[in-house]
Amino acid sequence: NQAKIQFISGTREEVVFKVYNMLGKEIESQIISTDRGVNIVKINTSTYSEGIYLYSISNGKQMQTKRMIVKN
Repeated sequence: NQAKIQFISGTREEVVFKVYNMLGKEIESQIISTDRGVNIVKINTSTYSEGIYLYSISNGKQMQTKRMIVKN
C-alpha cells in the first residue's frame, strides 16, 4: 500500500515528483523540499490499480524518470 523511493540530491532545493500511468496520464504530483544527500519519497499506492507506472523527479534543470510496479 506504500512505496518508498530514494534519490540523491546534490543541494537543498525543491523538486517536483510526479507519477504517470502507462497512458501518460498524471496520477500524482508533489513538490518536495530536499536535503543534500539521500532523500526518500513515500507514496500511498493503495488507490492505484495493479500495473506499471512511471515516476519523474525534476528540479527544473534535470529530470530523472524511472519505472515502478504496483502489486495489490
